[in-house]
Amino acid sequence: RQLETPCTDVPAVRSIAAAFYEDYLYVLNGHNGPGQYSLSVKSPQSEFYVFKVEGGTVRKAGDPIVDEFPSAYAQMRIHGGKAYVTDYNVGMLAFDLTDPAKPRKVARYYGAAEGDALFVQDGRAYFWQTFGGQTYVIDCAAPAAPACRAVYWDGAWVAYQNRFRGLNTIWGKGPVVYSTRSGVGLAMLDVRNPGAPRLIGALNPAEI
Repeated sequence: RQLETPCTDVPAVRSIAAAFYEDYLYVLNGHNGPGQYSLSVKSPQSEFYVFKVEGGTVRKAGDPIVDEFPSAYAQMRIHGGKAYVTDYNVGMLAFDLTDPAKPRKVARYYGAAEGDALFVQDGRAYFWQTFGGQTYVIDCAAPAAPACRAVYWDGAWVAYQNRFRGLNTIWGKGPVVYSTRSGVGLAMLDVRNPGAPRLIGALNPAEI
């Protein structure tokens, strides 16, 4: 969506991710973002900004939601009236958008940290974390109580070898989820049984 008038009510943030929902624009300020490896009481806290979109203009709708813990928000997906956010220091968070002007954090899923790429489909969230390369399958049927259904790992170490990073490095359609993997290229996972995702194919860029 292109705005007719530039927004001048935007604070100086490092925009990690953004998404539209109804008449609102959500922007994450992950501060250090991916790469924040050490934490202390002085580590930054991520912020969730809400902007009202009216016609071709946008304005800030209140103060941002500030995480109560040191955090590094990474990616965001909107699904089923919820905003799912990966946090490089924790794993994944869920925000309720019943009142889109006032998102409300309802859950924090503690994975193995370094939550990065994120995809949500049919009430399940898939995200991989960079330090070790596991892909998590999270059941979000009860968004306030997300539960891990499975952890897929094929030996690929994403952290230092995978040059494919960011939001769209995991995606899916129907029973198949596609994920970039170091040393593999593109891995195709059968997720018809969410408790036991399995590799059904891989595409190495060198073979294209």
